[in-house]
Amino acid sequence: MTVVAIHQPDFLPYLGFFKKMQSCDIFLVYDRAQFSKNAYHNRNRIKTPHGKAWITVPIKSPHSHPILSVEIDNARRWGRRFMETVHANYARAPYFDSFARDFERVFLLSRWQKLVDLNIRLLDLVKEALGLEVKIIRTSSLPECQSTDATGKLIEMTRAVGGSKYLSGPGGIAYLDRSEFSDVALEFVAPPKGSYRQEWGGFVPDLSVVDALFNCGGETRNLLLT
Repeated sequence: MTVVAIHQPDFLPYLGFFKKMQSCDIFLVYDRAQFSKNAYHNRNRIKTPHGKAWITVPIKSPHSHPILSVEIDNARRWGRRFMETVHANYARAPYFDSFARDFERVFLLSRWQKLVDLNIRLLDLVKEALGLEVKIIRTSSLPECQSTDATGKLIEMTRAVGGSKYLSGPGGIAYLDRSEFSDVALEFVAPPKGSYRQEWGGFVPDLSVVDALFNCGGETRNLLLT
């Protein structure tokens, strides 16, 4: 059975994103989806001495655009600012030095034009750091979906890559039409429930994966099993 998961290309997403990636054979990056400024497509949260704070990639006018066409606003020195922010808040973390250079190569040594290209490169970086053996495919490389409803599109994309089971996060419970799943099985996966030691006080869940990497290193993969 080939298990397929589908998710929009978020910016350095939380551990639940990578638990879904770990649990499937093929991970489809839904880059044809509509960009939403209130989602996590170009931002995420880290932990600071003052609580949670956003890290954001500045973008040019994204209104009514699919994610794959959203451009980064390189008029701002956002890459250097990102590294300065994570250094200020994670330099004392046990595994900061183990991963900081990899992120520097992405944010300081490359000039990204499209948000989706940056996000997928970061997904690849984290995938390698966690040792996940999963194939990542952009949905824009697949034939256009003929279905008009959300469930039908997901099933169609799953079939397009030879999938026999669709793996959904818990959010799918609210909108997926289970009656449409026949030759494609449906399974739900819950985000990790475990905690770990963080800088700056008690545990705060659902932060960007960088928080876990800097604090837990290779043990981050074990957190996905909780």
